Amino acid sequence: MIFKNSGLVIFQSPFQAKLFKKYNNDIFVDGTFYIAPKFSQQVFITRTYVKELNSFYTTSYAILRNKKQKTCKILFNKLKQNSNNNIITEPKNVHCDFEKGISKAVKKIFPNINIKYCIWHYKNLLEIKKNELCRNKVNDDEKIFNYYKGISNLPFINPEYIMAIFSLIKTKSIEKNSCQF
Repeated sequence: MIFKNSGLVIFQSPFQAKLFKKYNNDIFVDGTFYIAPKFSQQVFITRTYVKELNSFYTTSYAILRNKKQKTCKILFNKLKQNSNNNIITEPKNVHCDFEKGISKAVKKIFPNINIKYCIWHYKNLLEIKKNELCRNKVNDDEKIFNYYKGISNLPFINPEYIMAIFSLIKTKSIEKNSCQF
């Protein structure tokens, strides 16, 4: 254990700190609620990819009582401090879900980092929102369903064309009175 307060407990071995420091081009983070102890909200895991071994390794486990930016900021600051040993630890990319607390905290601790959002989380959130707002209308109308699929695949489209495609989908959705999503 490297840190403990009323809202956060962080576990990181010296080996995990070394991995966090040495292999920090891409840090992968996510929380899970399924294995969280009763006194907490989630178990938060950080991982890194070790190219020489073609494997992912866990670099820390943390138990969080909440998902607030303040808690995440303490977490990333403590991980940075623990792996530092007078060597600047500046990951290039963090891969995460769409939790604002995580991305804002990471940006504060590592100002030059790139945030890479997870496609699975993006599509899952979009599907949930579609089901809340207009499931039957989208599923029953092939054209609207195709527009929905277009929106769900925007991350895979060349950035030069995204605005044109989005505008087309929006215009066609408005014409069909189906712009809830």
